[in-house]
Amino acid sequence: MHDQIRTAELFKGLSAGSVQRLAAIGRSTTLRTGDYLFLLGDAAQYLSVVASGQVDLCFPFSLGGVVKDITVESVGPGKTVGWSALVKPFRFTLSARA
Repeated sequence: MHDQIRTAELFKGLSAGSVQRLAAIGRSTTLRTGDYLFLLGDAAQYLSVVASGQVDLCFPFSLGGVVKDITVESVGPGKTVGWSALVKPFRFTLSARA
């Protein structure tokens, strides 16, 4: 996890000690294609750094009773998702899908 934090765009320039502290409280999650990291409206309790692959930030859209995800942005390795964890009301404003 050290490498993901150290090379993440958001955390570039942090001291080795700061990276160590972040790694100590972080956790690693592996998703399969199509799995959701979080859903619109979920409590936003964490930031995530994409280590590999791609995460699509989506807005669910209902048409004729069928819900489809509309991708707003796609992010790859080194990018951070879950910014809602930093601002009130601490709820995700989009869904994130691998």
